[in-house]
Amino acid sequence: MFNVMQVAIHIANSEPTYKSCYDLMDAEGVDRNDVKLSLPTVMALDPDTMELIGFLGTHYQDNLIIAGPMVLKEKNIMILWRLCEAYESAMRALGITQYIMSVEDGNIMDLAIKRYDPPGMEKYAREGNRDFYVRRLNHGH
Repeated sequence: MFNVMQVAIHIANSEPTYKSCYDLMDAEGVDRNDVKLSLPTVMALDPDTMELIGFLGTHYQDNLIIAGPMVLKEKNIMILWRLCEAYESAMRALGITQYIMSVEDGNIMDLAIKRYDPPGMEKYAREGNRDFYVRRLNHGH
């Protein structure tokens, strides 16, 4: 197994890169729910094979920027952390100061939020088996 800190991080920027994300959603049994992935969708690649091992997508719904889905081939908190850090860097670079996170019950992001209670997150809605959080970015780091 590779060193998780060596994971290659890329931004999906073409139809083939988005297709690989949709393919991973299908392989991992994640319901697409009519999600159309958009910029920035951050991808984690195995540094040896450049195979997609996870991503944190972006989609738009009712003029809201929604972070999600988070899909990981291997449930690994360090890969999740690397994706979240890269995602927030991309959002800051785009000048976005807050966005909505859609988190499905029981997935790794749900468990991480409940365990670590990250600052700058406020739960504001629930729909079906998902919680929605407002994520406010701190521009200080």
